[in-house]
Amino acid sequence: MASSSKADENENKMLRVTIESQRFPGSYLRIDGQGVNTPLKDGGGVVNCQNHVGQYEIFNIVNYPEENAFAILSTAFRNVFLRMDGSDVKHGPPYPKGAGKVNCQDAAHTYEKFRFKDLEGGIKAIESVHFPGIFLRMENPGHDGPKGGGMVNCQNQITPTEKFKIKIYEGK
Repeated sequence: MASSSKADENENKMLRVTIESQRFPGSYLRIDGQGVNTPLKDGGGVVNCQNHVGQYEIFNIVNYPEENAFAILSTAFRNVFLRMDGSDVKHGPPYPKGAGKVNCQDAAHTYEKFRFKDLEGGIKAIESVHFPGIFLRMENPGHDGPKGGGMVNCQNQITPTEKFKIKIYEGK
């Protein structure tokens, strides 16, 4: 049997989590990184929601302490990270259906780094490092299925759709 690589050893030491919507209990962030195997200018893959935890809903938190930041790495797709482009999200009143673009990227660069904003009761918001004041948004009023559903994008403030329960995943 071949020995594991240094990257595989480091991945085994990362915090493994699920990201559940507080607004839509039982709805989890889902990353489908199919086709994302080289850096893509505008990202790729699909990021949406799922009403159960399967392989696409489990992530590793990769810390970047020198930047006071972290990245969200898929456990189902090698080197595929959550990417958030908030370049068209303006500050002001909240967008009724959110804005911006959330997808995947091969490797963590600038659009793939985040900070947690601690809220009451252990709830967290996920803020972009590159786009300060822009938060991950998830809306899933009941979608489920093999390819997920709902909508994941950005918001310019914390409303109920930007609040998450970050849970340690203890399965395999």
